[in-house]
Amino acid sequence: MQIATVKNIANYRWDWENSGTTRKREIRSQLFDTPVMIHLARAGWHALPLHWRVALRWSWRSGDAIEYPTTRDFERIVSTLGAFRSRGARRNLWFLPSHTWFSAGFQRPQQMAIALGETGCEVVYWEPWEIHDAIRTNASDRERRFVGLRRIAPGVWLIRCPQETYKALLAAAQPEWILFYWPYQVADIPQGCPSRVVYEMIDDHALEATDENWDRLHDYWVSNADIVTGTADALVAELRVRRNDALLLPNGVRTEDWNRGIDHDVPSDLVEARQKPVVVGYYGAIADWFDFETWLGAARAHPDWAFVWIGYPYGAAMEAKIREATLTDNVYYLGKKPYAALPAYLQHFDVATIPFILNPITHATSPVKLFEYMAAGKPVVATKMREILKYSSVFFTDGGDDFVRSIDKALASRSDPAYLDLLAREAQANTWRERASTLGNVMHAVEARQACGEDIAVSSSRIT
Repeated sequence: MQIATVKNIANYRWDWENSGTTRKREIRSQLFDTPVMIHLARAGWHALPLHWRVALRWSWRSGDAIEYPTTRDFERIVSTLGAFRSRGARRNLWFLPSHTWFSAGFQRPQQMAIALGETGCEVVYWEPWEIHDAIRTNASDRERRFVGLRRIAPGVWLIRCPQETYKALLAAAQPEWILFYWPYQVADIPQGCPSRVVYEMIDDHALEATDENWDRLHDYWVSNADIVTGTADALVAELRVRRNDALLLPNGVRTEDWNRGIDHDVPSDLVEARQKPVVVGYYGAIADWFDFETWLGAARAHPDWAFVWIGYPYGAAMEAKIREATLTDNVYYLGKKPYAALPAYLQHFDVATIPFILNPITHATSPVKLFEYMAAGKPVVATKMREILKYSSVFFTDGGDDFVRSIDKALASRSDPAYLDLLAREAQANTWRERASTLGNVMHAVEARQACGEDIAVSSSRIT
């Protein structure tokens, strides 16, 4: 190996100052691209505190580059996680979600984590290293600039690290419970992990590109998880073919986030639409199940009303449909918004809608937005999805021309004290805390049965 002497370095310096770009690259390679220099550079880099390394990555615009915790970082995280177990009084539960905490779709995973943290659990929520562009926002890029542990809410910790590190941390922590939603997430669980398992079915799996392995793993966890839940009657009926104790646990709402007593200014990008006497709104995913024909038919029938979309399109085909739809003068697409911004938009809707096409997927859907609309005190117009027929505050529509008639009925009720009281009561009966308490009670019952030897906890080492 060639070692640069003082004389050589002086020569390099003269050469550098009198050379072009190509020659400078050669000089840099001769000076630094040696095993010793590479080793020293890596050692110096990993000697920096973890949060410094992450900050430097982002300042160099390489924030998505994988940053592995050092042994010292790892031990510090394990020590913090170990403190959870030593407290004893709070149940330790880890989430294996597929969505970033800072997603434009802040829904069941994040909300259940918060509610469980408020109702007696110490929750660790894995923040994935990469996120899908459809749910990416400026806020998500800003907030995700960390590696390791970060307390995000009372009783809730985010952990952001590469998958290999996460599996090692999970193996070291051995939490009492693991909760996950998708069969493929079993890859995130280390072999031999003794944790109890909550397996939730939150959508009809026809939404996913399933295969034989997916189906095999799904069947395994339905049969062997300690607790199995479904968010809609149709899903629970499917689960109970294998598990007669499958629990119905629909979605919910954090009512305080939608406080009717707070006056929000009209958001700047809603001002133009708000000039109309009526704003008909929708927020959430914009996908194949959204009834474009009904939505646009109503917009053409009422050019004096504004029809406002907020949300994230599923794929290029939906983006093209949205572009075409907004050629209609009174149709507005405002893009995706972070959860914290939604109450201001919803406050300035006159009617909130869920105009979905009816099919097995939508009949098996428990829309989070339904309960948020209720909590905000907004009249709700929705198609007749089976899961929401049970709620009396919804104005149901058959679509087409009937959509406008249902909106008219909703507008007539928007100031009716009795109707507003009904909305408030149905929202309050469907809070995330209520869901978390129900799940917590079932977890306690499972723990009690296993302590008496009536049940055997599931271990991931039993995967076949």
